Amino acid sequence: MSTILREIQACALGPATRTSDGAREMIFIFPPSFLGFNGHFPDQPILPAMVQVLTGILAARGDSPLQLKKIGRAKFMRIVKPGEKLKAHALTSTKNGYVHAQIQLSVEGEPCAILPLVLEPADTAS
Repeated sequence: MSTILREIQACALGPATRTSDGAREMIFIFPPSFLGFNGHFPDQPILPAMVQVLTGILAARGDSPLQLKKIGRAKFMRIVKPGEKLKAHALTSTKNGYVHAQIQLSVEGEPCAILPLVLEPADTAS
């Protein structure tokens, strides 16, 4: 697991839980000291889009290591600031060996991002 993924995982408030629709959910709080805020932006830090994508992957993957194959038409509706409680809701299906994940990120019920992702099994040999 990469350094940034370990840092993101460390910001999770616990393991993923299952929802009534079969999705997996995880809650994250990224403190002001989080590595991803470095330089993004010094006077008004915001959570980078790629960190948001990686939180979605962590929520979607369960016990299976997955890596990003493709990002569909992502939509970002709200910035995420340090200390906010970010919920990642990941609804997944499998087709042709790929995991298709519809990720919804929110803070206090307010939508932050919709991220359609295509994931594939990670190469665990490296």
